[in-house]
Amino acid sequence: MRVDVVTIFPDYLAPLGVSLLGKAQERGLLEVGVHDLRTWTADVHRTVDDSPYGGGPGMVMTPGPWGQALDAVLAGTDVRPVLVVPTPSGRPFTQELAAELSGEVADRTRREAALVPLLDRLSASAGQELGLQVHGAGLLRGRLLETGPDWLLLDERGGELLVPLAAVLGVTGAGAATSAPDSGAIASRLDLRWALRGLARSRTGVVLTLVDTSLVTGTLDRVGTDHVDLAEHGRGEARRAAAVRQVRLVPLRAVAVVRSS
Repeated sequence: MRVDVVTIFPDYLAPLGVSLLGKAQERGLLEVGVHDLRTWTADVHRTVDDSPYGGGPGMVMTPGPWGQALDAVLAGTDVRPVLVVPTPSGRPFTQELAAELSGEVADRTRREAALVPLLDRLSASAGQELGLQVHGAGLLRGRLLETGPDWLLLDERGGELLVPLAAVLGVTGAGAATSAPDSGAIASRLDLRWALRGLARSRTGVVLTLVDTSLVTGTLDRVGTDHVDLAEHGRGEARRAAAVRQVRLVPLRAVAVVRSS
């Protein structure tokens, strides 16, 4: 669940990061964002209020900064949020109202959870020890180093494993937190083919574990749209014409794990 607070006194809310609320945030159960309303002002004095139109005592908040602040805070939100505005003329905050809002927030939290893809869950687990059940490779354990739009990079006792997300059957060790999806055009191009092309350019020897559990070793010569050209040779050997037994075309959907040899 995420709670955003827009205020002109953000330092007053520093205690939201300690005690039970702080522990909830550390465990990924709650996100709290505190935003200074003056961030969205345009004048040198960072003004957020003015005299009432038509005169009268006191000051009233100006709508401009609030409109920009709410637009910015709610940008990218897939679920309609609950908006609470404290005011002396509003409905008293009673236990009944708290229960009502709690039920509404719980419903929305469940809807939000239903929209979270696996990759966002795993991206938030970067640096943690995970167990991956992989089609054709069995159980792999290691520290998650990096994620791409359709791949994971795992550190297994000092060796790097590139695992296509499509080959993952299950994950253990991931926390409850999620990370914001990177939906930019550049991020979408850093897919499995991009990662494999890096291995091809460096002429790094690889061991491919296929989904049928078989192993093939060699060097990636070329990465196509949906396949790779693997020059097969012995593990640890350099890619020389005399050492290459054959060139095998391997569909990407057949690859379970790529190990750098």
